[in-house]
Amino acid sequence: RALQKLLDKENLFLLRYSPEKAHDYEVTGPSKDYKQDSELYRDLVEIWQRSSLLIQQISTENRIQYFHFLQPNQYVPASKKLTEEERRKAYQENHPYQEGVEKGYPYLIAAGRDLLQKGVRFYDLTGVFSDHTESLYRDACCHVNEKGVQILGAVMGQAMVRDYAYEN
Repeated sequence: RALQKLLDKENLFLLRYSPEKAHDYEVTGPSKDYKQDSELYRDLVEIWQRSSLLIQQISTENRIQYFHFLQPNQYVPASKKLTEEERRKAYQENHPYQEGVEKGYPYLIAAGRDLLQKGVRFYDLTGVFSDHTESLYRDACCHVNEKGVQILGAVMGQAMVRDYAYEN
């Protein structure tokens, strides 16, 4: 836990690190000020969504099956009842990623529904652990243990097999 706290501290430093050069136009490109967080998240998710659509287009043109899965995260509200072990090891109040997940994931989920309407095989896996009572998260970021990997792999594999069977 001490090592994790040190890593979190260093990650937070890197997220906030801003060398003088980083403010130069050739590094950052044009600046944009956001009046509200919602504007920032909408822009970020628009890039994410457009990227998925481009990957879908490239995949289709090359006869490649493309699947887009939105991963679960313990900071998505009500996505999993955390065990005592997970609360100790895998949940940190005010973690550097917590705010982004809590504010950003609703936009990702909504954009995912739009991707689905546009033909992308999009799967929102944020609630995949909602009925699981065992410990699945192994750290305060978002990583899952072996059991979590097995659950995700099974759900993803079933989705791919189902879509493939439906198309053929």
